[in-house]
Amino acid sequence: MNFIKEIKQAQEFQKKGNFDKAISIYKNILFQDKENFEANNGLAITFILNNNINQSVNILNKMIELYPKRYEPLVNLSNIYLSKNKFHEAIKLLTKANKIKTCDIKILESLSYSYFKINDFVNSKKNIKNLLHFNKNNFFVLNILGQIYFKEEKIDESISYFNSAIKSNNKFWPPYDNLMTLYEKTNKLEEFEFILSKALKFIDVSKNYKLKYFQSLLYFRQSKYQNAIDLLKKIKKEVETKKFISPQSYYDLLGKNYDKIKKFDLAYVNFTKRNQIIENLEENKKFDKKVLLELIKNYKNYFVKKNIKNFKIYNNIDNFNDPVFLIGFPRSGTTLLDSILRSHSKTLVLEEKPYISAIRDKFFKNNFNLISALKDIKKSDIIKLREEYFRKTKSNFKTKQSKIIIDKLPLNIIEIGFIKRIFPKSKFILMVRKPHDAILSCFLTDFQVNEAMTHFLKIEDSINLYLEVFELWDQYRINLNLKFQTIKYEDIILNFDETIKKLIKFLNINWEENLKNFQLTAIQRSKINTPSYNQVIKPLNSESIDRWKKYDEIKFSQKLNNWVKYFNY
Repeated sequence: MNFIKEIKQAQEFQKKGNFDKAISIYKNILFQDKENFEANNGLAITFILNNNINQSVNILNKMIELYPKRYEPLVNLSNIYLSKNKFHEAIKLLTKANKIKTCDIKILESLSYSYFKINDFVNSKKNIKNLLHFNKNNFFVLNILGQIYFKEEKIDESISYFNSAIKSNNKFWPPYDNLMTLYEKTNKLEEFEFILSKALKFIDVSKNYKLKYFQSLLYFRQSKYQNAIDLLKKIKKEVETKKFISPQSYYDLLGKNYDKIKKFDLAYVNFTKRNQIIENLEENKKFDKKVLLELIKNYKNYFVKKNIKNFKIYNNIDNFNDPVFLIGFPRSGTTLLDSILRSHSKTLVLEEKPYISAIRDKFFKNNFNLISALKDIKKSDIIKLREEYFRKTKSNFKTKQSKIIIDKLPLNIIEIGFIKRIFPKSKFILMVRKPHDAILSCFLTDFQVNEAMTHFLKIEDSINLYLEVFELWDQYRINLNLKFQTIKYEDIILNFDETIKKLIKFLNINWEENLKNFQLTAIQRSKINTPSYNQVIKPLNSESIDRWKKYDEIKFSQKLNNWVKYFNY
């Protein structure tokens, strides 16, 4: 039977939002012809529009069985999965749809996007390449390519694809958003200002309030703090309704601006709001503070003298030189020292990545997660772990080199016991800052949340982690034969030459005048993967020393005074 008239009538009701009428017509058709494709498809779509997702899913699954050569139900069901961030499920359906209808723009766009969201950049690029072969100006996938190259830290390629996406469609917002974010993160402020002015020509600011957020961000970077605050206040209502702007980013930027104009009470209020928002995000509830504390506890219990004396020590393990590890509590100046050390011709500072925890996890996984396995670790296992480490870090080497490798990841301070078993000749640079300032800075910083960073959403948790970390450090210092040099953040600020010369001597390399040009080194880096990316390009100043005294609302534990004395502050 042919129900063309009825189908058109149902579609009209659907367009007008009269879903009950549309559903009634579709159901009446299916009562007479249960295999009618248009009615089944229309009913499924109407249920989606009416937020009756379960009903729609049931119909679409039946349609996939009923019409194995039709791609539409596969695509419609994949769209439901995409809306729920179920990308693996979407990919399975879209792959089948792509076999039925090859070279379909929407299918290839969805596949490219889905693979991108699960960080499978190889397959995302593959689908993008197929699409661009016959649709070279597709702004949607050009924008995805820009995001992929940004994640891969291929900044020039990323910029090129974002610009291509904008050229293809100057009213398409995402590449403007991504390009301004890239320019700000890479400290290219002139380019940031240019693309912002371009966006203001083509994007309706009355409908897209994130443009005002970016204008505020530019004001902040230009030290126009009151201008930034005034503009941010105007978009508060839009932030609270979550139109375009993340409330987390909004309160973070507002807090930073109040901090700069010395209204520390208002800064504290906004940073606290930001942290509460972060803590309540659904994706962050999976992170358990106890995980890191339990690891520290286990290391404390194990790395005691009676266990350490039974360790078998291997000499002349292989031909690799053991790295130097730059460690400390977060926000203690490790990024500053990183930039200084990068300026020396004989050092190679690794990008801040969890190289150590990767080989640690592999070791413990192969040994039933028993920490006691470190006692009897075989020389062959150490060699394999070292090879794995250097293989993972190889991407940092532009040429075959004989430089000193410096692995900078502050909380590797927790892993010193493991590091010493795998790299027995390693040296450690302990970067310290007055405890109160380090803890305050952690609380004020918008970290990407994980098991460690979740401690910094509340001051009391930050203090507790600090105490635990340095109790473990002191135990390592006493029980292990550590070669380490302590560098104070304040000494770099107030007595640069003497402090860095002391460090250079510890590393057995010669002083170079270029060490003083570390700001230029930082500026020339394509991307700095820490929250300090916008600070290390500035001249040294003392405004962050004793900053904690300005925040009267924060109550610091008296226990911190023990560490103030320990580090001779």
